[in-house]
Amino acid sequence: NLLPDSMNLLPDSMKHKNLVAKATSDDETPCAGYVQEELKKLTFDQTACAIVEDALLGRLEKKSCNVRLKALRVIKMLLTAGAPAFKRDLQRRLTPIRDCLHFRGEPHPTMGDVPSQMVRECAQEVINAIFETEVLEHSDASRFGPPPTAPAANHSYAPPGSAATPSFSAPSFSSSPAPSGSSAASFSSSGAPAASGGGPAPSKYGGFGSD
Repeated sequence: NLLPDSMNLLPDSMKHKNLVAKATSDDETPCAGYVQEELKKLTFDQTACAIVEDALLGRLEKKSCNVRLKALRVIKMLLTAGAPAFKRDLQRRLTPIRDCLHFRGEPHPTMGDVPSQMVRECAQEVINAIFETEVLEHSDASRFGPPPTAPAANHSYAPPGSAATPSFSAPSFSSSPAPSGSSAASFSSSGAPAASGGGPAPSKYGGFGSD
């Protein structure tokens, strides 16, 4: 356990709240890595995850830009690295995050409205991350629909000049010559049947493209 020993004496709920308070302290110091790791682990416990969610959303109601910005960054981190249940729960609790889209805190002595703008931008990033999976799934479904069904080939014989595309089975030959005036098809040197009526020869290939 990377937390101070004094915190181990507290009830679990208080320890979780103190951990969130430590991660979102009112200063410009980034959240420590070990604190982020502890918060990630807590999201995989149902009871602890609910406490962390409540504490983080409560920090979004503070007037401090530092507190709000840190809370939003922790939430964004947990959306990608925490338990899936954390994201599902926040989809039903968007109000505090949406309120940050219009946040304007006290101007910074040297940066003016920049910290407030960072809060607004991070809030939008969090909202995008909350619904990122649903957007991707919808996009994939629209791009990769079911493959088109190829039309059935027409195997019936069609006279030359008709709309249907003919296809032929292998011709059979008798040992005796065909009588004069019969309708037996004659064959060219290429093996393709020639039309008896002088019309154009049927197409050798079907009517479907290479695609």
